[in-house]
Amino acid sequence: MNKTSFLCIGNKGKENSLVYQEIPRKTRGEEFFVFFSPSDPAFEPVARKLFRHIISLSRLGHPSNFFSRVMDIFKDVANFHDPDGTFLSDSMILVMIKRERDVYLLRNSGVEAVHRDIDQSVETPLDAYPGLYRYDLDRNSGQVELFESKTEDFFTLQRFEMAPGRHTIVFVPSKDFVERHREALLNSVFFPSFEMKDDGIETGIDLTFPAMRWNIPTMYDKPVTGVRRRGMIRKWIPYSAGAVAAIVALIFIFKPFGGGADSPIEGDVLLTAEDGIVETSETEAAEYRGSEETIEVKSPVPTDVSDKVTVSMVDGWKKKFDAPVTSSPVLTGDQVIFGCRDGNLYSFSRDGSLLWKYTGKQGIGASPFVSEGRAVCADYEGNVFCLDAVSGSLIWNNGTGDKIVSSPVIGNDMVISGTTKGTLYAFSLKDGVRLWAKNIGTGIWATSTIGDDFVIAATTDGSLVKLSHSGKVLWRVQPGGEIYSTPLVLKEKDLVIFGTGDRFIYAYSLSAGNLMWRFSAGSDIRSAPVTNGSEIFVGSEDGNLFALTFAGTLVWKRDVGGAVRSRPLVVEDAVFVTTYGSRLKAFKSKDGEPVVEFRVESPVYSSPATDGRLIFFGSNQGYFHAARLKRGIS
Repeated sequence: MNKTSFLCIGNKGKENSLVYQEIPRKTRGEEFFVFFSPSDPAFEPVARKLFRHIISLSRLGHPSNFFSRVMDIFKDVANFHDPDGTFLSDSMILVMIKRERDVYLLRNSGVEAVHRDIDQSVETPLDAYPGLYRYDLDRNSGQVELFESKTEDFFTLQRFEMAPGRHTIVFVPSKDFVERHREALLNSVFFPSFEMKDDGIETGIDLTFPAMRWNIPTMYDKPVTGVRRRGMIRKWIPYSAGAVAAIVALIFIFKPFGGGADSPIEGDVLLTAEDGIVETSETEAAEYRGSEETIEVKSPVPTDVSDKVTVSMVDGWKKKFDAPVTSSPVLTGDQVIFGCRDGNLYSFSRDGSLLWKYTGKQGIGASPFVSEGRAVCADYEGNVFCLDAVSGSLIWNNGTGDKIVSSPVIGNDMVISGTTKGTLYAFSLKDGVRLWAKNIGTGIWATSTIGDDFVIAATTDGSLVKLSHSGKVLWRVQPGGEIYSTPLVLKEKDLVIFGTGDRFIYAYSLSAGNLMWRFSAGSDIRSAPVTNGSEIFVGSEDGNLFALTFAGTLVWKRDVGGAVRSRPLVVEDAVFVTTYGSRLKAFKSKDGEPVVEFRVESPVYSSPATDGRLIFFGSNQGYFHAARLKRGIS
């Protein structure tokens, strides 16, 4: 994507929004975007009137003059149609002008703007964007307003310059909206699959809202040549900003809220994405010809920074899918099994041949668990299913009714799985019969652990809970901050170790739930801790990998170049980690010295797994990698 791009996101895009966009033919042209989502269907007439009037205004001269006239329109309409300011304050109103890299943005108080630097994996309110300038909207025009609050009080006009790199800004109703839908935003908006459907990005969110995306090459980006990327033009509106016709296209949306009088400005949903004329290498073009085609990747070859370890994909393989692969792979026999957000659980041989696939519902972000010849997993619709691991045939399927993102686990002849509504379920491994269900919090994202006589689970409202095999709560602690980090249970050391949203790594006693120690990581922890028997390794949201002793003291700390949400992988005397900085990295477990770095095409949520010959992991752009590992670590 060489240009800025707006996407309208949400499952009801044709029911609750008005959208208009002008896209320039040339990079130096002006881009114009208007988005209205009224808070109440009763405001449909006034919304349409404002919408048309703003689009008809001349934009010659400085953008501040245009927005001054927009404010006058709001004043006129508000005086007669919105005396209490409900429409202006509660609706989503967004008007944007972009000239080259300068963006002028008018938004009302009902719009929260969240900026995310994809490469640095840093998320902040747009108000904290470097170099942001805010214009004074109150020019004391002398016009008398008929309601108590000034129109200017409902709006913010800002200017900023787009920075190099990959960036996304989402415009949503509130900060609470971001937290409630964080997983959907991360995986479908901030790091989406680039093979989007005609009817938009599926997020599971009903409300329509816009997102702004751009990619400005940096000094580290390498130009690529070859054939054009296929499949980027769709039947309604081109994804490509550069593919728009010479004349300005007037794109409007529908009859809002499913009804209303006919209008001459009705049309189709506006969906734009990356520049469709981006050139790719011959290798990348081959990947788009078939989602299950095995190809040999000729580049890039990672830079080896050690004479002990080499990670190369020259002799490896990778697959391309139509949705992100955030599920972590599991190895069993000659198989590697993993889920994909396209709704399928896949089994490949370790040389890259498809063995079977099982189709679930909506998407699979959970990681499979294999035991006793059975593979269990869960989908976003809340189904927990058990398959024959060899053939992929269904043994049983039982629904919970709530979304599942955490991974089911097997132990004591039962399957434990948690939902995003905070309920922990236990099923019989044999036939899928529900044994019990226990609500333990507001949401469960971390994978649980089944021990000989206990279950350990964690919740997003900050609870660590120990239960019996019958579902009875034995103890509960709330150290502070939400828990997305899958706890590491060390029964022989009587420890449960995990990270939280309050920037600490905690250790509690498994037996009694007593706090043993805590370590200040300086950032949220969503990574799952692992151990090599002498140290604990865990990643952080600000892109660090920590090595700690079992007493909670720091051994070493290394910057890995992106947020770590995966479980590190210990291979002999090295620790491998995947990052949201689009990298697979390895460090010496003894002192944290870098061993090797390999850059992939997109951020990685999936945890790596290895058979000693290949390292397997998925990426948020829909690739599944098998990187060849040449051993020799010392």
